[in-house]
Amino acid sequence: MLLLFCHHTIASPLKKNKSHQQYTKPHAGIELDYKYPKSIQAGDSLELKLNFKTRSATEYLQVNVKHDRGLQLNSDAHYQFAVIENVPNTITLQIAGLLEGRFYIDINAIISHDGSRQARSFSIPVTVGDPRNFKTSAGTDANAGYTARPSEGVVSMPATETIE
Repeated sequence: MLLLFCHHTIASPLKKNKSHQQYTKPHAGIELDYKYPKSIQAGDSLELKLNFKTRSATEYLQVNVKHDRGLQLNSDAHYQFAVIENVPNTITLQIAGLLEGRFYIDINAIISHDGSRQARSFSIPVTVGDPRNFKTSAGTDANAGYTARPSEGVVSMPATETIE
């Protein structure tokens, strides 16, 4: 005859621990500082000084510059620096506004440390002309908002973009 004994225990409720975690998007330890006028006129040029700093010692800093079609870059688009921690590396860009509108200069900065590369991207807005005259791709005023489409759950919320 075989006897089976079953031992059953009741588990005590688990304690709840609150965890205070903060999630951030990882990026390279690169800082960018720049100043430029609020807007330029079509046909005018802009000298834009970009100061890059790294938060730690790295092997090099590589900077690649791209721009929207309404702008013309009259300087190099690729730079590489030997890096000293917290010492700025300066790039001077010569930009010309070809068309009226808001355009962007896109910057990809890459650092290398012990063969490992990390990147950080920046986007610098450049306003060419008077923003009150800009039109959207639909041909309406950029500040006019949009039409509500209740079937899609869209609510009209006009907004004005300001850059300071």
